[in-house]
Amino acid sequence: MSTEADDYIEPVQIVYMFCDSSVSRCQKMTEIINLFDKNVAERYRKEITLYYTQPRGYLFMMSVLNKTLLFFQKVGAKTQPILQWLPFTFGGAVFCLLSGMAAWFFGVQRSDFILIVIGTMGLVMSLLGVVLTWCCGFLLWRRFHLLESCTLTLREGMVHKQRSDIQVPWWIPLIQVSTQCIEDSITVVLDDDSEQITAHRRGVWRSLSRMVHVGDAFGICSISFVSVQPCHLRVLPKVVSPQTPSLLQGLQGGGEQAHPFGQPNGDRIDIRNYAVGDPVRFILWKVYARTGQLVVRTPEKAFEPVQRLLAYLIVHPSDSMAASLSSAILHSNTLGDNWAFGVDGQSEPCLDASTAIEAVVSSGNSVVQDGAGLADFVHQEAEATSLLIFAPPVFGEWLVEVEKVASRLPVQVCIVGQRPIKQSTLQSLLFLPEEPVLDQMDTAVVTSIVERLQIRGVSVTIVDPQLGQTFDLSSFVQQFGRKKVA
Repeated sequence: MSTEADDYIEPVQIVYMFCDSSVSRCQKMTEIINLFDKNVAERYRKEITLYYTQPRGYLFMMSVLNKTLLFFQKVGAKTQPILQWLPFTFGGAVFCLLSGMAAWFFGVQRSDFILIVIGTMGLVMSLLGVVLTWCCGFLLWRRFHLLESCTLTLREGMVHKQRSDIQVPWWIPLIQVSTQCIEDSITVVLDDDSEQITAHRRGVWRSLSRMVHVGDAFGICSISFVSVQPCHLRVLPKVVSPQTPSLLQGLQGGGEQAHPFGQPNGDRIDIRNYAVGDPVRFILWKVYARTGQLVVRTPEKAFEPVQRLLAYLIVHPSDSMAASLSSAILHSNTLGDNWAFGVDGQSEPCLDASTAIEAVVSSGNSVVQDGAGLADFVHQEAEATSLLIFAPPVFGEWLVEVEKVASRLPVQVCIVGQRPIKQSTLQSLLFLPEEPVLDQMDTAVVTSIVERLQIRGVSVTIVDPQLGQTFDLSSFVQQFGRKKVA
């Protein structure tokens, strides 16, 4: 529950636990909850009602269970550093146990000298592994538990190879050392005297923590310790196609004034299949009479410079391509001269390209996500005339936030992601499906998002920045098909 309500839960539970009516407990608790903000009250009223209308035995049992789980969590957190120095792996413990049983129960007691020799050799190997692992692990911990500071700049998805700061002395025998980055978004692979660092998420880190595993060559023993390296680590977004910014120049929108040498409503330049919602006056009836297919001509949109353009990046675990596209547009100065850029987790609007790019990089660590800061950003820029949003190709709370701001000013949403994988029926039968990536577009999901936003009057463009292509809904469905959402 919220920390605001936690201060009231325990006293209320103690005082009202012995009330005769569970309904009275619920009413008292509801009165206290209503003292909070309305959003807090609405969020927790159902949960509190369900909790405090349960029998007293249920409340006591849940309280005991929660306290027991909390106790074991605290014990596990305090004993974790000690458990990492326990020498035996699971397989090593089984091997040592079987060696001891073979040497004593089947060897000594039955006078089987072969099993005595085999069991003794197993115990000697186990003892040698324990001694080597402990000694070498302590030596490496003394040397490498705190490394020298450094400065690293990586690119998301690319492998960076550098000389490893953790070096195993040549004279240590039968010891294997491996490293693992504690941060999930960074992978570190130790390769002899070098290491390969791969970043899977943009962001900024002030330290790099590695879990160092030291074990013997037989796999019997293994210990672990944490190696911390103070550093300034910056992971930049992926590099996208250089022609992408030029393709998005028209996304700023414009007025209704057409080109002076064109038709008042614009020249009809694009012919495509009819889609639901297209004006009937754009249907080519002569083509329908000849072919039986409904096709329409769409008017060319006229664009004029806007007074002030807003651009915003929705932070989400699936926003890798959206961040790359926004960074490329900022680099190319496609937004014009009068603009402001915002991103989840950034309290103030960015007014220059360098500050905006740095905000995009640091947004990978942001705890504010899913468009939570969009409303405040638009409120700060009250004089803006249009809004360009870079969004991930998945459902989320950001849809609700976009629908809220769409009533204030014109909104253009760019749904950015990797194009869907098209597999034939034969390929799906012969090969296992590829593991999907977070920012890969699903045709059915993207179609549902676009249809929902278009109902609210939001203009939507689907962007594949890797190939530098943009789609509207009809061309996207026509190229990738539409499957039902499971």
